[in-house]
Amino acid sequence: MAKAMGSVASYNGQLVAMKQLLTINTVSVKRFRFECFLVKNLWHPNIVTLTGVCWDSDTFACCLEFVENGTLEDWLRKARGKNHNLISWKKQLLMTAIECALGEQYLHNEQYWAEEEELEGTNGEKNIVPAGYRLCIIHRDLKPDNMLLSKNWHGLWGCESGAANPDHDERRHAHLRRP
Repeated sequence: MAKAMGSVASYNGQLVAMKQLLTINTVSVKRFRFECFLVKNLWHPNIVTLTGVCWDSDTFACCLEFVENGTLEDWLRKARGKNHNLISWKKQLLMTAIECALGEQYLHNEQYWAEEEELEGTNGEKNIVPAGYRLCIIHRDLKPDNMLLSKNWHGLWGCESGAANPDHDERRHAHLRRP
């Protein structure tokens, strides 16, 4: 998602993560809209769930599953400090790595809906790509800071962490990345 601010809120008695779009312009709203439509259809135990969207003239925010144990990056930094036994490959890290791979496998095999787009070709000509389903979602921002950990150490990819843009060079993929 284009520059966003995160916070935690209560919704229907549950904690949720709120991401609010900070910069509101044509490009950021288009990215926000595309990402919301993309993420709302993802259903996998290792991918954060979109639970709602606030969409009006001056506020654009998404409501996401709250993952209470922080990021893998947070835990790796703590483990580098004084307590080297805080996390280990025998326990948490191996399970997290496997779940990360399962989430990626799901994304790579998932289709997404894309609206009609006008693209500029290599020679400056205009090409219309009709609306329809496209194949494959590629995260493109895989790093420990985007891997969220549940209280039971289950790893979840936070797909909402970056802008979701279709790759204009290869029309079959959607990319989730930071702008």
